[in-house]
Amino acid sequence: MASAARGLVEQLPDGEERWMSELAEHIANRHRDAPTPLSLREPWLRAQPRPFRLRLWAHVVQSAADGMDAWEGYLDAAAAELAAPGDEHPEDLALA
Repeated sequence: MASAARGLVEQLPDGEERWMSELAEHIANRHRDAPTPLSLREPWLRAQPRPFRLRLWAHVVQSAADGMDAWEGYLDAAAAELAAPGDEHPEDLALA
């Protein structure tokens, strides 16, 4: 997966699709025990559904922890994505 994402990154011009391919590459590398820092673009992130934003923040926090980065600094942003009481959705618990 990381190799396929890297191939896309190398072929795409600068822009959202290239950034999303880089994000996919970073996530795939983390799963191969080769973590690299992840960054999320705020305007793009806000446009995503809340359950998906929460999963992305989980990747950011775990990637920071895997890479011995200051993962604690990401917790407030990740916690802000948690559902308010009564706003829970089954998708909040999806692992993929």
